[in-house]
Amino acid sequence: MSLFPAVDSHGRKRTPYAVHCQGPWDMPGHGCGLVYLTEKEYSRQMNAPSKTWRCPLCRYEADWSDANYEEMLEVRE
Repeated sequence: MSLFPAVDSHGRKRTPYAVHCQGPWDMPGHGCGLVYLTEKEYSRQMNAPSKTWRCPLCRYEADWSDANYEEMLEVRE
């Protein structure tokens, strides 16, 4: 059983690419939460290696979800 939903709270279908958005640092708890990235969004961010991960919805800094990516790789194997 997966720890990740098939669709995030924004209606985006699960992909191997996801970030955890914390939102504005001065407003804890107001971020977008788990957000799945499209391949296009993922590629755009990978092509900017000097920048941090960003939420595609609000553009605030976000954390890459290693756990989601690794779980999706296991499913593909």
